[in-house]
Amino acid sequence: MEQTLIFITSITLFILVVIFLVIVNTYAKKKSELILRNELEKQRFEQAIVEAQLEIQEQILKNIGSELHDNLGQLLSIANIQLNILEESVEDQTQLNQILEANNLVEKSINEIRTISKTFNTDYLANNSLSEIIQVEVDRFKRLRFIDASFEIIGEEEFINKKDQIIIFRILQEFINNSLKHAEAKALAIILNFDKDQLNLTIKDNGKGFDINAVDRNSGLYNMESRAKLINAAFELSSVIGEGTTLTLLYNLN
Repeated sequence: MEQTLIFITSITLFILVVIFLVIVNTYAKKKSELILRNELEKQRFEQAIVEAQLEIQEQILKNIGSELHDNLGQLLSIANIQLNILEESVEDQTQLNQILEANNLVEKSINEIRTISKTFNTDYLANNSLSEIIQVEVDRFKRLRFIDASFEIIGEEEFINKKDQIIIFRILQEFINNSLKHAEAKALAIILNFDKDQLNLTIKDNGKGFDINAVDRNSGLYNMESRAKLINAAFELSSVIGEGTTLTLLYNLN
């Protein structure tokens, strides 16, 4: 009788332990699912905010590009015409040389405004290949002697989703801007490597470098990373003080 009671008690305790473990496991699982769901919701919310910010930025850039091309470009064109007229009425060679020099500067300004307005215009960026719009940017830097920029394409260029292409180009622009403004770089190398189903974009400058761990979360460097996440691209930034900074972006073409 006593053994039977012990057996029943043991079985009861075992069942209670099993039930307790099942309850704990179920609770832990539901809690994990809730945390995961909240995290996904947070990520989706943050992504929606970033996308909205990018849309606003692109619209602003498009408006600026239009203003530059239509208004400022038009004013410079009028100035160019007036200088051409003035050339014909001036006989003094010194004054004529000054007018010719001023006219040349105005013509260069008109060309630069046209080039800059293109890179601000999302329609232009979407309707040309990535290599073409990068080449335009590189040529502009060379022409203005801002930085010694080189550009290389490896492999056969593949189609890139237009929205993604704009984001990739904006990342490149952000890096170049940091290289000129903060890194004081004198040289820049850009490589587009089309390897099977993947695009590998590498940008390297010879600037002063920096400590990545000390970078402000609100800086342009983190803006690049946020943009990369929107297109599911792997983003890596490395920098060595005194040796420069390298950006690597891996983007799936399919």
